[in-house]
Amino acid sequence: MLSKLKIVFALLCFCLAGQAQNIQNFNLALSGSSVIVNWTLIRGNNCPGYTIYWSADSLNFSPINNYVGTCGDPNNDQNFKFVHTGPIPNQNNYYKVEMTALEMSPIRSIFVGSVQPTNMRIYPDPASAYDDGQIHFKIYNATNLKVAGFIYNQYGKPLRTIETTTTVDTGVAPIGDLDNGLYVLWLTDGSIAYRAKFIVYR
Repeated sequence: MLSKLKIVFALLCFCLAGQAQNIQNFNLALSGSSVIVNWTLIRGNNCPGYTIYWSADSLNFSPINNYVGTCGDPNNDQNFKFVHTGPIPNQNNYYKVEMTALEMSPIRSIFVGSVQPTNMRIYPDPASAYDDGQIHFKIYNATNLKVAGFIYNQYGKPLRTIETTTTVDTGVAPIGDLDNGLYVLWLTDGSIAYRAKFIVYR
């Protein structure tokens, strides 16, 4: 009888070892051509940061967001959200989350469909040092539209929050302190997402 209990206990430990105990509600959702990564760190845990990993084949993962800072709460669950703007279309994309020095989540996958033609245009592109430190964007068929969103780098890391209202169908976003490179402007009016890439080259 004792040996049977040992076997059951060992199987239970094995099953639990393959599941995240502190990372809960880890799920993925589509927003246009971007993937939203959501998860919850249950109360009573803390860690010095987290890393989100992405893969195109479920085997080889690359970090797409590395947060360094205290996370977790002794009394309340803490929810996290990250928007990955660079998934590969027309295939499954794979994600996992590591709470530093605490736990690695299971792998989750989501199918990302074809990228639709852009409904927003950015100019000038490339943006240079002579463009008064901002880019202009045009949202087709918009009229004084209130939008909010982010500027992301090419790895999907949000660098700046944007909140503005277009003048008819055009608006501006500051980029004066961005280094040379490829960026994505992602905006939404609450029902439709707008996304366009631009280059900073000085």
